Amino acid sequence: MATSTLTVTVSDRDTGVFGNKLYVLGTFKFSASPDVYAIGGVVANFGPLTKSSRPPDWINVIGKAGYAYTYVPGVGANDGKLMVFQSAGSAAPLAELGAIAVPAGLSSDVIKFFAIFQGQV
Repeated sequence: MATSTLTVTVSDRDTGVFGNKLYVLGTFKFSASPDVYAIGGVVANFGPLTKSSRPPDWINVIGKAGYAYTYVPGVGANDGKLMVFQSAGSAAPLAELGAIAVPAGLSSDVIKFFAIFQGQV
């Protein structure tokens, strides 16, 4: 089984520049089972989609399927990771998804993000 991949989509109409900041709206899409979620997160490559070579200064990620998402920045725009968390029980804190086949709820989730990048390098 292969490690899950993440498709990052940004449309030109959903980006804008204000001063030295690039504002981006987009979507994430996980590959489906039998691909396996990578503990520690799946690489989110913004490099080819934005005018910035730096990781986002700020990002908010939301979905509809009940998972919680956290973006962990890398050194550049092409090596950050998106981590997935789910409920571990009624009173327990959220736990990261294990190294399991990507659940259908995750691969079909509508995951949207808003990111702000510094500079247009």
